[in-house]
Amino acid sequence: EKRTGFPDRLRLVKFDGSIKADSDVVHVPGNLFTIRTHEGPHLLLRDGSVPEGWEPWQIARVARASSAQPHDGLEISLKLTTNMTSKSHNGRKFVFIANIREINDNDTIVSDTIGLSSVF
Repeated sequence: EKRTGFPDRLRLVKFDGSIKADSDVVHVPGNLFTIRTHEGPHLLLRDGSVPEGWEPWQIARVARASSAQPHDGLEISLKLTTNMTSKSHNGRKFVFIANIREINDNDTIVSDTIGLSSVF
């Protein structure tokens, strides 16, 4: 949505890098993307495009949550940039929402959960 002369923007950044070249980031149209570790494209954008050369290990880190018992928690880390601010949106606050699904070999959803970022 355009509020201050600049459209809202979300970009993924390669996890172990900094932004030094256009190839270090990918613009996320509609602020929605899918990361797959199963068959098919590994990174799928909302507009249906697949950024070439971007693999899940470049985008995210996955580990057992530090305070969790085995199988009780999962920590997924992504590196994002955005120009969305509370100031440019009449004081509103934001969160990132992740829908995480485990899918079996028959493409049936085995488990489905939602994760939320801190408020910003």
